[in-house]
Amino acid sequence: MGVSGPLAVSCTGDSPRAICLQETRSCGLDSGNECDEADECIPAEAFDADAVTDCEDGQCVWDCSGGEACPSGWRCVEQQRTLGELISGC
Repeated sequence: MGVSGPLAVSCTGDSPRAICLQETRSCGLDSGNECDEADECIPAEAFDADAVTDCEDGQCVWDCSGGEACPSGWRCVEQQRTLGELISGC
């Protein structure tokens, strides 16, 4: 069985985004973390951190891609691309 065409699409100029992730994760989903825009999220500054507060896909995130500090108990981790992004490109 053969496969034709490219299997992966490279995204030039797209550097991976890094976000703050809680070091100890709970099994339950936190419905209070839902958002439509970044203004609805608790800013990282409230925890003496300088990560950039953002709303991505309906979830509050703290972006630390530029080396910004995460709140205590959180660490900066590079986001992994989703399967859809890997198959279709950017």
